[in-house]
Amino acid sequence: MMVSTTYGLMTLLIGGFLQTSAGPAIAVPKAKQRSISLQVTVPTSGWNVEIQEVYQVEKELWVISHLASKGGIALQVISQVKDSVSVPKSSLPVKHFVTGKRWNWKNKEPYQFLKDRKMLDRDLKQKKAVLVYRRPVKKEKPNQLGQYIVVYKKTVFVDGKTKTGETLEQLAKRHTRQFGGKLGRVLKIINGYSASFSPAAVEKLKKQPEVKYIEKDGPVGIR
Repeated sequence: MMVSTTYGLMTLLIGGFLQTSAGPAIAVPKAKQRSISLQVTVPTSGWNVEIQEVYQVEKELWVISHLASKGGIALQVISQVKDSVSVPKSSLPVKHFVTGKRWNWKNKEPYQFLKDRKMLDRDLKQKKAVLVYRRPVKKEKPNQLGQYIVVYKKTVFVDGKTKTGETLEQLAKRHTRQFGGKLGRVLKIINGYSASFSPAAVEKLKKQPEVKYIEKDGPVGIR
């Protein structure tokens, strides 16, 4: 999908690129725009990809995107997801970084698939990267359900079951019911599952002894 950089944000040209800050939207003429896009192969139809940020890093544009599970039932068929954004025109080469991948087979796309953003954020800071584009964050209501990934400790399961005899799927269902959530998919490869919870429920679930960590199924992690 095409996403513009004018979602109620002020767009400022800094060194020929966009910098965003709160304020009225100022449109960049299409003739002066460049479209940046990516397409990723995913294992089911239940995935989405979004370009989160674009930076100018020395003589390159670094594009940071995130893969997220949609939750619910999905077709078990190899699919393609894509996204694109518009930035001011530039001839600089583009390098893609993608977070959120949760399958173990290798993608053929010429992108760097990252476990998290820690090293990348460090490089951006050291190289004094200039922000070109940032996707506006939608404000969530206090009790609005958000999509999360819950990962259990490896020691919780012995021969596929807990000490009380629960499987991964059974434990996921119990915790989802207990904390008023909506179960998405069981993710055996990471010893966890996806589900929708309110922020308050997430804080309570994090305190359960079986839980290793919970992360937002999006660009921001909750540890």
